[in-house]
Amino acid sequence: MRLIRGGRLCLAALAGVGALASVAVMATQDVAGATGSGGTLYVSSTGQDTGTCRASAHPCATIAYAITQASPSATIDVGSGTYPQQLVINKSLSIVGTGGHVTVDPSTLAASDTDSDSSTPQYAIVDVTSGANVTMSNLVVDGTNAQSQFTGCGDDFVGVYYHDSSGALKSSTVENVELSPSLFGCQDGLGVYVASDAGDLSSVKLTGDTVKAYDKNGITCDDAGTSCTVNTTTVTGVGPTSLIAQNGIQGYATGSLKLNGDTVSADSYTTPGYPSYQATGLLVIDVASLSASSNTLSANDINAYLGSDGTGPAPGTWTFSGNTVTGATDNVPGGEAGYGDGVQVDSTTNPVYLTGNVVKGSAENGIITLGASNVTLQGNTTNQNTGDGIDLGAPASYSVSTTPSSHDTVSGNTSKSNGLDGILAEAGTTANTITGNTAKSNVRYDLEDRGSGNTWTSNACKPAFDSNRPGLCS
Repeated sequence: MRLIRGGRLCLAALAGVGALASVAVMATQDVAGATGSGGTLYVSSTGQDTGTCRASAHPCATIAYAITQASPSATIDVGSGTYPQQLVINKSLSIVGTGGHVTVDPSTLAASDTDSDSSTPQYAIVDVTSGANVTMSNLVVDGTNAQSQFTGCGDDFVGVYYHDSSGALKSSTVENVELSPSLFGCQDGLGVYVASDAGDLSSVKLTGDTVKAYDKNGITCDDAGTSCTVNTTTVTGVGPTSLIAQNGIQGYATGSLKLNGDTVSADSYTTPGYPSYQATGLLVIDVASLSASSNTLSANDINAYLGSDGTGPAPGTWTFSGNTVTGATDNVPGGEAGYGDGVQVDSTTNPVYLTGNVVKGSAENGIITLGASNVTLQGNTTNQNTGDGIDLGAPASYSVSTTPSSHDTVSGNTSKSNGLDGILAEAGTTANTITGNTAKSNVRYDLEDRGSGNTWTSNACKPAFDSNRPGLCS
């Protein structure tokens, strides 16, 4: 995780690469749904790019050509095969893979778009541009053949880009959006990117997708006008690497982020000396509305980071509930401060609800608040974490907050068999309420209070009275 200060992560500029290979669709834009009166067009790898593509017996050969023939709200039916074209779409339609393995894998990309957060050109395999509503399903978007055209950090490589546009990606795979190993640290290579310019809107839903073998981020949702819903999608990083701190799913200064039933794993950075460059499974900063439920986050340096740096829309209510959070990693040789937490809540003052989660096996703490207030931790289970099960903490070196956590509520949680404390309130914490929790079989103390003015009531310890200061156990 690179904590972002005023824009998406580190995107710079390189000279133009490659010949123009895209088809820019310049038809009238349509903000209606992506299916409907536009009829069906047919594409087959054995077809010909002539005519209207309207007869299944006479399909055209490329998706790009079919787009030029499609009227708004048409459906493009794509047969099995590999289609080596960049797709730039600015009309509302659907693209449906119906014939088995349908792969979009161009060997050359043109600079197809801009970035809402910088002047860096975007080289997207599939680019849904302003005002379009595009649904895509049963496709494989593959960056393998385009990788070799990138020779520096100046051009952004994107798999699927929704820019000031809307739609859905269903039952599809986005993979191999990577630079060469020598360029892997360029903060480039986004599997799916949804972004909105100031005053514009983007709304995208991902369902049942697979995103893997990306360079920087699997799924990126940025900007105040952006709404992302991600359901039953699997996002997998490259595993431990010294080249880059990856993020599985990122929401930065985003209007709305909803996650349900997703699996995010294997984002881990191994280079020592950079405590603010952890990799994360879920990275949330200044999102106006967050709902994350029933997700599985595992084997990321920080499985979930929820924080505020004050640069985005004012955060509203965040809920993180019913998630399974396991095996947060610290793969830096000798260990690295700040790595290995299951869930970090950093510098927030908006209402944050962490409820009913299972957090276990972290290389450091299960759940930690870092200079955060108004956080409710209720009904969570934190087991077998190397550090504390629940830690009400002071700010980290990368935190915006300068004061320890206060006015948080910790109730009805179970914290057991952790390597340090079951529940710890660190030095400087104050005005936190810790009530009705069960803590047992933790190595150092079940309950420990190093702060002042925190309230402890009705907490059960096993063995009884296992607290520092005495009297925290009921």
